[in-house]
Amino acid sequence: MTKKRIIALVSAVALLFSGNSAGISAQAASKKAVSLSKTSITLKKGKTKTLKLKKAAKVKIKSKKFTSTKKSVATVSKSGKIKAKKAGKATIKVKVKYKQNKKTKTKTLKCKVTVTGSTTKPKNTSTPTKKPGTTQSTNPPATPTPTPTQPPEDFDKDAGLYDAEGNVVKSWTDLKEDGYISVDNRELKASDTFNSYMGSSSGTILIVGGNEVNYIAENAFNNCNNLTEIRMPDSDTTSDDLGISSIGDYAFEGCSNLTIVHVPDELTDIGEGAFKNCSSLVTINMPDGVTMLWDSVFEGCSSLESIAINKVTYFRDYAFKGCSSLNNISLEKVTTIGNESFAGCTSLTNFTISTYKISSTDPTYISIGNDAFKGVPLVITDYEDDNCPWGAERVQRLDGTVVYPASSGVQPETDDSTT
Repeated sequence: MTKKRIIALVSAVALLFSGNSAGISAQAASKKAVSLSKTSITLKKGKTKTLKLKKAAKVKIKSKKFTSTKKSVATVSKSGKIKAKKAGKATIKVKVKYKQNKKTKTKTLKCKVTVTGSTTKPKNTSTPTKKPGTTQSTNPPATPTPTPTQPPEDFDKDAGLYDAEGNVVKSWTDLKEDGYISVDNRELKASDTFNSYMGSSSGTILIVGGNEVNYIAENAFNNCNNLTEIRMPDSDTTSDDLGISSIGDYAFEGCSNLTIVHVPDELTDIGEGAFKNCSSLVTINMPDGVTMLWDSVFEGCSSLESIAINKVTYFRDYAFKGCSSLNNISLEKVTTIGNESFAGCTSLTNFTISTYKISSTDPTYISIGNDAFKGVPLVITDYEDDNCPWGAERVQRLDGTVVYPASSGVQPETDDSTT
């Protein structure tokens, strides 16, 4: 073999290896072009975590869309904030469109989410030991359970939009076909033209197609000022995949003329600010499956007078802030009340709170945030904190002993006939 042929052969081999190396390097760079800060996360119920999208140098993100495979377990916002709803497993996906080396590419990234049980301490059924020298009532004074006027149970009408007299304005099928609402992956959302379509009419009733919808989307009907009533009927099937289980964040925020809401028995989650500033809301039912109320869920509902929430044990910040007409409420086995949860509820003249009983050494457990009851006239509780930094005008024990203000001199009423 001549010298020239040997040199040519060596050069060819070198080019071949160089090309393969460049290809491998390019492939590796492509794989690392975009990635998530976490590929798996474990969260306790009620907790949140934000996924961050990472990109390589010289990569430009054009768009991203986060979705959850099981919103009843965990939801995710447009910015990647994961919210743990209930125990179970879900996968958060993000579809990323990006530009690299002058080429536009699309990639789907995944993060597995495991949600564990409640963040609160477990209930202990043992009876707490009485403190020496004190009496402990085994039957605290009964407080009437609020029984708000329920929305009409007439769900014989098909899903659709109706006027105040019950006349159909538009059928459910027409609402979808005309683009006023959409149901995508069992998630319901109104279009920008939905509210304007209703025009200046009042008394508009929306009946949701319960067997077609699992979730009410975030911001789905916010600021739909002409809606006066929402009915979400119970599913007529026993399938776990049917029935409305979740109302998204701010779904009905600012619906200022909404007065009555009926939610289905299948509902387990009402998102942050879902009914915020629904200033005309008078009544809404609360299914037993709802045990946590998220931040600002009913904030500013100044016409809400009563609500049966005996199964709710966890109230996030501002849950009922500014509900100035709320006048009768009783909470049992509460574990957490967030900052300003009931601030501004100035009509609550008989607010009774019963806490979890843990053990004889730790008889009560409850977390109460700053100014939780600011402006509330009277709070009656078995909680043992004598400082009571909650903002209430007056706090007393179940037996009538005044705890706050300590200098008020007010004592429990006594029967004069026995003296």
